[in-house]
Amino acid sequence: MTNQQDEPGLREGKEQQSRSSADLAATQRAVFAQQSETPTVALREQLYIHEVLKQIACAMLPPREVVEATCRQAAPLFAPFHLGIAVHFPETHLFAIYAHGCESKRVVCEETIEGYFLHEKSTDILVIEDCASWTPPPPLDLTRWSQEEKYRGGLFVASRVRENLIGVLSLQSEMPFAWDAREIEMLRAVAAGFGLTYYYTVLCDNLMYSCRETSQRLVECQKEIRQWQDRVEQVQAAMDIAHAVGGCESIADLFVALERIFSSRWSDCRVTIQRYLQEKDVFETSPIWKPSGEIVRPARNSVLRLFLSNVPVTHILCDSPQEIASYRDLDPDFVAECEREGFRSFCSAPIYTSDDHLWGAITLQGREPGICELRAELLVETGRALIFPIQAVELRERILDNQRAGASGPPSHPGG
Repeated sequence: MTNQQDEPGLREGKEQQSRSSADLAATQRAVFAQQSETPTVALREQLYIHEVLKQIACAMLPPREVVEATCRQAAPLFAPFHLGIAVHFPETHLFAIYAHGCESKRVVCEETIEGYFLHEKSTDILVIEDCASWTPPPPLDLTRWSQEEKYRGGLFVASRVRENLIGVLSLQSEMPFAWDAREIEMLRAVAAGFGLTYYYTVLCDNLMYSCRETSQRLVECQKEIRQWQDRVEQVQAAMDIAHAVGGCESIADLFVALERIFSSRWSDCRVTIQRYLQEKDVFETSPIWKPSGEIVRPARNSVLRLFLSNVPVTHILCDSPQEIASYRDLDPDFVAECEREGFRSFCSAPIYTSDDHLWGAITLQGREPGICELRAELLVETGRALIFPIQAVELRERILDNQRAGASGPPSHPGG
């Protein structure tokens, strides 16, 4: 009987023990879940921060856009606090302060809390529960900051790379606030990732700028080299022309040699040489190109009188019939000749003696509008190079004239 009466009580004791074990297990699971929830959330937030900053770095954004993107992506993590990023510019001693949804502003380093980290280089974090009870260390002067800002609580973390202050990240609240470990660790993570991203973005941006400058300078140098090569070629060609006519016995022979050289080089043009006779104040064109006789124009009625001015003139260039016609008042005969013979462009370069007196000019007349720059340069260089063979020919002519004059003089009488 006793065993039969005790059996229900034993059964109830076992059931109660089972329920207690189940409740204990449930309680343990709840406690474990509660204990592990915070690390899991923090880990997810850390991974999110790293992924965001990685994407920003890979996007190769300009430095300013890196700051704005970091503010935009990280701000939701710290709501309802206000996230700001102050970028340090040591060359101007300013902080550029950015905040999501606000205009950026520039502040002198000593007039903002972020300047604290320039003087406390061994400190990377500043926790302020209430700005009203916080005394800024010298030399900070936050009078202007306290008047403009509406925040009371602040959490500031320095972002340094290689001991250089890149910037300061801040969380600010409108009421006094006791900052906990989560905000501190999260802001530190953002500051560390932002500092590296911004630092290498600036390096890449400076490198790209230097590359663009170097590339542009290289293009300019190549252009200068080509110009100098062209000039060397023109000078060499002019020297070759001068050398080719160096053996001429007379000015007339020299003119004929020049006509042959330029005709083979530029078959679509005609080259003439005008000699300035100072005693008559006229320009005389050789009859080689005018079988009917030489052309003589008074200097006052010649376009070449521009070479007689005190202002140095390297050459006269007319690229079209309209430009030639604009010289009608200066030299109507020359303009009429160009129009009559079908010349639609011309270029003339002076020939000066070694003592800078005008000897004459060399003129290129073309039957098509436009005389290219290389032809004009060659004409100028030829005018400079011709003076040496011209003076040599003139000296040879004077010697021959003196010899002929001596040979045709009266015979001498011995003993006379």
